[in-house]
Amino acid sequence: MDVDFLLDGPFNDVSGCYNVDLDHSFDIEKAFSRQRKTDLVTLLRRGLVNKVHLMDALGIAVEFCAELYMSSWRNEKLVFETVWFGVYEVLYWITTASKSCPQLDKIQQTLGEDLHSLPAIRDAVEAMSERKIGCQNRLWNLVMATERSIVDLPSILSILQGISLGQERHQDCTAQVCLSAHNNTTVLRQLHICGREDCHEKQFSPYELDSLYHTSQTDRSEFVPKAWGIPKTSHDQGAWRSPGLKCERYMAISHVWSDGTGMGLKTPGNVNSCLSNFFAKLARELDCDGIWWDTICIPTERDKRRIALSTMHENYANAKCTLVHDRGLMNFTWKDDGSPCIALALSTWFTRGWTALELWASKSVKILFRTASGKLCIKDLDTDIITKQKNRFAHPAHSAVSIVIRRIRGEFGVADSDGELPIDHLLASLKSRNTSWTQDRMILAGLMAGVDNFDASWSQPEITKSILKKFGSIKATALLHGQVTMCNSGPWSWCPSSIFELKAVAHRVTFRLEIKDDGAVTGIWRSISLNREDAEMLQPFSSHISDVSRIITALRDSKKGRLLFPFGCRPASGKEHDYYLLVVDLEETKDGRRCKYIGTVMGRVDVRKGVRELIQLGTEETEPGG
Repeated sequence: MDVDFLLDGPFNDVSGCYNVDLDHSFDIEKAFSRQRKTDLVTLLRRGLVNKVHLMDALGIAVEFCAELYMSSWRNEKLVFETVWFGVYEVLYWITTASKSCPQLDKIQQTLGEDLHSLPAIRDAVEAMSERKIGCQNRLWNLVMATERSIVDLPSILSILQGISLGQERHQDCTAQVCLSAHNNTTVLRQLHICGREDCHEKQFSPYELDSLYHTSQTDRSEFVPKAWGIPKTSHDQGAWRSPGLKCERYMAISHVWSDGTGMGLKTPGNVNSCLSNFFAKLARELDCDGIWWDTICIPTERDKRRIALSTMHENYANAKCTLVHDRGLMNFTWKDDGSPCIALALSTWFTRGWTALELWASKSVKILFRTASGKLCIKDLDTDIITKQKNRFAHPAHSAVSIVIRRIRGEFGVADSDGELPIDHLLASLKSRNTSWTQDRMILAGLMAGVDNFDASWSQPEITKSILKKFGSIKATALLHGQVTMCNSGPWSWCPSSIFELKAVAHRVTFRLEIKDDGAVTGIWRSISLNREDAEMLQPFSSHISDVSRIITALRDSKKGRLLFPFGCRPASGKEHDYYLLVVDLEETKDGRRCKYIGTVMGRVDVRKGVRELIQLGTEETEPGG
């Protein structure tokens, strides 16, 4: 094997994805001297001669280049930044055929704010605002959801060149706000998919559904889907079967009400016959004998409706397949080039909250697109749309966005190999999702977390507590949230009312805190005794004046004050502030130091004088010996 392939071969393949000038962005000789290149070849050959597996040899090569990379950036920044992005992308591309490389994460951390000034990224950001490719808010949310964040922006833009997403009404949306996100879609007229708007209504009696639900916990038996049985043929449109008669192979429908597929202004149970016939036809094509569609399958009686919402995901989990209906995607021309995956991630359907739950729960997902000849076609999410993991032949944007979609479909029960916790994945999956009501996102989080005996009527604090107790651990950085907490002292005094107010961090932290059932949180921190000089260098970081006042009071009385810095985190570089947890000492015990949570502060303190210490927060605040 010619190991020079590892240096020269990938450049031409990857550069095609970005439409860049090879002479400008991928000149390896400008990045590394010939001697350094020779050293790498020697290293690779040594690995191969010693019968090291090729994948291990690739990993060694990437590690070597990454170390060289960071050294070159620190010493030759001005010369190196013109070729940084291209070289980095090649190193990343190589890792798709080898084991992961922790050094690649360190490269982005080394650059810090300099990352945004790189020509490739700077030009991509400018292109975002000039070209108005669909909804700016959705596009930026997608970029921030990828593993490499803004580094994936150039590749995402490249795959969208010449593609229409059909989002003309989003031309006034900004990077921060989607102007259509919070429209009241419950008052939209129901869609006439026939186009005539004169077809008759089909009635599905809501009373038949009401009789299938039991309001008392003891009366609830094993979950049974409430799907309506469809006619066996298109000519037998009157023969819909009651949801009380269990369907063996039903199709669940995942849709957005903004498309007109909700109840709208109609009487509960009444739908346009062309719409119900359309879904029945698709169900037969997918070898299904019934459909579960929330428009006709949610009871109207209040308590039973609450129960239905608390178990909605089970209708998707037990379905033979889930059909995604999104009018934007139905007008998107299917191509086998990865672009449908990006179109899916930027669709109205993908940005809504309840559809995240439906995607997570579904075993098999089918999505409607349009062929080049204008006909509808059904594509499978797993086999046709998202790419396989470690597929080095896929477009970089296709791979990056596939990971975002796959993350939602995964389990939230265990930490992954990169140290990301279940709660990290849950919050990342729901953070940018839009719902008509604020409480809906909390309900979705509780359902996706798998909280036992979950009830949709629980308050935000109750849901937050149940999720945190379910997962049992959290990153220390999450406590640097700067939000008003559930209470000022004792159990849960470190936790905001909404789980979405916990601080999300981009970098990985290996040390985590253990959450106790009684509301206490325990773990390793870098602990720094607060003195007057340090206190004067700090200022409150909070969303509310009540917290600001509390923090200022604690800083002025700094005798028992203590700063906690997440163990395993690197202090900020340059002029950036660091964030610390301000606490007050309560008691030092054999099990660690008990402290009272005060709030988050920001500034610059020398964390090197801190010590590694086990800290307990949120315990009952009794006097020592009391």
